[in-house]
Amino acid sequence: LNVTNFNTSKVTNMQSMFCGCSSLTALNVTNFNTSKVTNMQSMFYGCSSLTALDVTNFNTSNVTSMYQMFCGCSSLTELDIRNADFSNVTSFYATFASIPNNSLIIVKDQTAKDWVLARRSDFTNVKTIEEL
Repeated sequence: LNVTNFNTSKVTNMQSMFCGCSSLTALNVTNFNTSKVTNMQSMFYGCSSLTALDVTNFNTSNVTSMYQMFCGCSSLTELDIRNADFSNVTSFYATFASIPNNSLIIVKDQTAKDWVLARRSDFTNVKTIEEL
């Protein structure tokens, strides 16, 4: 699935965008402009064959819902969310459900690490950029 040329600059809702894409083994969303997005609910829900996901270029400063965003990504070994801003997120139930607890989760800083661990305290490999 080639979405590298998608123009997402005016998108506000990415709910369920890749939901149920269980056969996807790779997905390049590094060119997505998410500065206006407020809803990422279930965006990658059920992407059970993805092994790595890089959303480092996502601007999440306006996002309020990450409800089940990565739920069901049961093959992820690495999730790079190093630029994620969780300050406006109010809906986050099961954001990281089904991700293996030893997956490498890359975050910006200690505040982001604490936020992630508050949602999945069993994660054993959450690293800040400084810890890499």
